[in-house]
Amino acid sequence: EGSLTDVSVDVSADVVSVAMRESPEGGHVTVVMRNDDGRFDTIGSGANAAIQQGSEIRVSPGYTTSTGDEVSDGPAFWITGWEHQSSGGQGMYVLHGADAWWLLSGWRARRQFSWASGGSHLLAILTFILAQVGLSVTAPSPSSTMTTHKPSFSIHPGETGATAVRRLLAMAPDLLYFRGREARLRNPLIGDATDYTFGVDHPFHQARYTQTSLETTRVQVFGAAGMGEAFAWDEVPLLGERLRQVHDLNQDTLAKVQGHAADLVRTLDIQSMSGELQAPPNCGQELYDVVEITDSRAGLTSAKRRVAALELELNRGTGQKYIQRISLSNL
Repeated sequence: EGSLTDVSVDVSADVVSVAMRESPEGGHVTVVMRNDDGRFDTIGSGANAAIQQGSEIRVSPGYTTSTGDEVSDGPAFWITGWEHQSSGGQGMYVLHGADAWWLLSGWRARRQFSWASGGSHLLAILTFILAQVGLSVTAPSPSSTMTTHKPSFSIHPGETGATAVRRLLAMAPDLLYFRGREARLRNPLIGDATDYTFGVDHPFHQARYTQTSLETTRVQVFGAAGMGEAFAWDEVPLLGERLRQVHDLNQDTLAKVQGHAADLVRTLDIQSMSGELQAPPNCGQELYDVVEITDSRAGLTSAKRRVAALELELNRGTGQKYIQRISLSNL
């Protein structure tokens, strides 16, 4: 019988290293802690009662500043396993965790769930799926597609929550990321304001910026109401016609068909740029933030990119390290 009383333990002082990654495919964390005196030999009871399979791990990166230790309310993961290591006269305890996508992957539909066309909009269906694993959703500024498109949609018996959510998100331009147990939606717009700046007050160690050709320059969407299309006009004269055709009977008006085609071209444009920035951590950085980069060596001045993935590495042992790697995409 589970306890209704929350218990927690702060292991910050025992941490030797942390390796953390957040990405659209899912996130994971590995936390290595000193165990030379056997303090983590007994798990799930006493001082370590909070450390159990499935318990939540909160990673709160920060800095020691002139006003003291300051930390962010960082990402959350859930314990997927652990190991005890013994080598060279030292003992270590290693925690492994995964983010909310792991929770969704662990839920499988026991029966078919269906929504008829014109019934519930995408956000309502998403809310239902997330609730199956205790997750909520917040959408401060969702796309109109997310709140008005009411498709025919089914979750098949045995399908995971993660698969269902990804199929649902493919119908709208919105991007999903997590703050703990809260899923958040962000509609990536070209005019999005800058969330953070690198290269002026916040230096970086190294960077690379990549531009790739679009796999598709013309998209045609065939729906119940007809056909709509969109072009990557800047690329057509250079690459010619690279056609992608999509059939989706849920697009039951010409406006929806045309809008879906435009959304697909927009997604391709976002993916046309990539790269990576390595810097001292910005402890409040999140997926899909807009960052401005000034790098004279690459000819960039206040160039905007979007955060496509995040990695944080802390090492207090040999070869001390505290860095953040930010994967970049087009705005």
